Amino acid sequence: MSQSLIFACPADSEIFPSVGSSYDWRETPNPATSLAGRRLVDVTRSDAVLAFETLPGWHGKHLINAVLINGATVVMNDDACASDLQLPVSLPSPPSSDPTLRP
Repeated sequence: MSQSLIFACPADSEIFPSVGSSYDWRETPNPATSLAGRRLVDVTRSDAVLAFETLPGWHGKHLINAVLINGATVVMNDDACASDLQLPVSLPSPPSSDPTLRP
């Protein structure tokens, strides 16, 4: 059976042949920043990075292609991508103004 090329970046000659994907998914050890086990409809930060190239620099020095939760594709600085992975994927809910609702 041939390996699907949908997860292969044409500029990647290093990672895809070894692991079958040129991309990493947002799976961090911190439950607040990880998408592992979450439904995307429950994520409130639509500008959060969903997936990104495994190694920066395939398309320019310190640049990385990424896909955001909202479906947009962006080219970003590798430090900006790494910083985004440290941010929570959901924003806190605003406090309720209804005094009958209690946590």
